[in-house]
Amino acid sequence: MISEDSIFAQATPPGSGAIAILRISGTKAIGAVSTLSGKPKDYFKKRSPQTITVYGANKEKLDSVLIVFYRAPRSYTGEDVVEINCHGNQIIIDSISEILINYGLRPAEPGEFTKRAFLNGKIDLVQAEAVAALIESKSKNSASLSVKAISGEVSLVLNELRDKTIKVLSYIEHTLDVSEEEISKEDVLFLVKSITYISISFEKIIEKYKKVEPYFYEPRVAIVGKPNVGKSTLLNRLLGRDRAITSATPGTTRDTIEETAILEGLPIRLVDTAGIRKTKENIESEGIRRAIKEKNKSWLNLVVLHVSDNYELRDQEIAVFNKIDLEKNQNNFLSTNNSVYISAKTGRGINSLKKLIHSTIVGSKRSDSDITLISKRQSLALSKSNNHLHKALTLSKKTVPEYELISFEVRCALNQIDQILGLSNPDGVLNDLFKNFCVGK
Repeated sequence: MISEDSIFAQATPPGSGAIAILRISGTKAIGAVSTLSGKPKDYFKKRSPQTITVYGANKEKLDSVLIVFYRAPRSYTGEDVVEINCHGNQIIIDSISEILINYGLRPAEPGEFTKRAFLNGKIDLVQAEAVAALIESKSKNSASLSVKAISGEVSLVLNELRDKTIKVLSYIEHTLDVSEEEISKEDVLFLVKSITYISISFEKIIEKYKKVEPYFYEPRVAIVGKPNVGKSTLLNRLLGRDRAITSATPGTTRDTIEETAILEGLPIRLVDTAGIRKTKENIESEGIRRAIKEKNKSWLNLVVLHVSDNYELRDQEIAVFNKIDLEKNQNNFLSTNNSVYISAKTGRGINSLKKLIHSTIVGSKRSDSDITLISKRQSLALSKSNNHLHKALTLSKKTVPEYELISFEVRCALNQIDQILGLSNPDGVLNDLFKNFCVGK
């Protein structure tokens, strides 16, 4: 499905730089470069970098650029694609862009190159989402998982399970066609085993996603506690720089302070909060109100305490006993599964805290070879598919299996898989996905 119109966009971030890349896709790609350079269309060789001079509307020299031509269908979009590598001066970029518009090209919409790749069958929807996830990755783990998905490894697993689901559906429909004959116990057993296998496979994939989901969505971690227990000092220590003002005066922190930190490969949103205490001071009271609000909505709370305090932990909390540097026998304090003894001032115990935060959020370590989903949309669709399989399984175990109802549930399960891969009803999903892309990708 080659589009009638041709598009272009700057594929590198705006602003001054050594090099800027302008990407063109569509039937007019080579004609546009021919117009820019004055060279005939057959001058340009596919997949061979070529240096050319480009000229402005008045035939003035604009720049010496490097171009690479990818002929359809062996390109990212499946269309003729040209990448122009010019100097990263905005005047040059704007001048080239103006000529491209005058030639009949239009500026690309966000994510339109990847959208065309999907529509032209170069990638499926899982791979398209992975492209967006890779661009937005804030850690090596999320980037690694995204690259696996872009390569098609995730799609391969899903397509294999889709094929098995189709075979089950074909078997059921065949059974309906010969319903006059007696259905053997072996046939019923085959059906139950087949559906069970697919369902268990889905559950494993969903569980894997739950473990890696935090890598994609910066879980909020609030630092809470009474005044002067060292919350702001802890924030600075975890960030590795002085972000929050620290002072021995109670109530120094009046508002929440947020920063992203990478702990053990996991991106988290650290939130320093005001010390929680009774006060009549209006500004401090507002800070405390916000601290309590943040505590209630965060994925995990680091409850900072004095080393000698007692505290009854709640769910999604880690007790951080601070200021062990003030104690004579520092080796007497032993960390547990949900508590850790530290000195935010000296850094002692901070590595243990980082590991505890990571394990609390992510759980057990995953293998680098794990194949997993990379979006909530995919996880929700696969969960819905599995729910339909559970219903089909229940119906299959009845004394007299209700094959028409089983067929309906399996078909619904198949539809959800197709939605993950973009094989059915993708329009709404496409609009939501690509509007969040950057221009030029």
